[in-house]
Amino acid sequence: MKNIDKKVKEFTQRLEAGAFLRKLRNKRDISLEKLGQEFGVSHNYLGEVERGNKTPSDRLIRQLADYHNIDEAELFSKFGKVPLVAREVLKDNITVQKMIIDIEKNNKLDDDKKHKLYDEIFAFYKDIIEKYTD
Repeated sequence: MKNIDKKVKEFTQRLEAGAFLRKLRNKRDISLEKLGQEFGVSHNYLGEVERGNKTPSDRLIRQLADYHNIDEAELFSKFGKVPLVAREVLKDNITVQKMIIDIEKNNKLDDDKKHKLYDEIFAFYKDIIEKYTD
């Protein structure tokens, strides 16, 4: 039963993400054919993505985010994927990897405390960036 629930959730997520992409495309009044030419993929494939039948490649998700001028992380999230840029940074930054592993393995922190800690780290980052850019 869990497997069926997971498949339904994944399909629903793809369906919603595809509808989101269709709405963006329609706002720009561009056809699937023209968009497919822009990205070097078939219009049939893009139609399958918009109908929730296919999950686009990471490269295509990044291209679509750039094209529609939306946050890459938002679009990756809509497809239930970790953003490509986050994976690239994690791959190359051992310190960030260690921090995440340490937080996740810490038995003194329940899930709520872990989320709060991540929120605090993000807020600290925003404060630092604001100070550097003033």
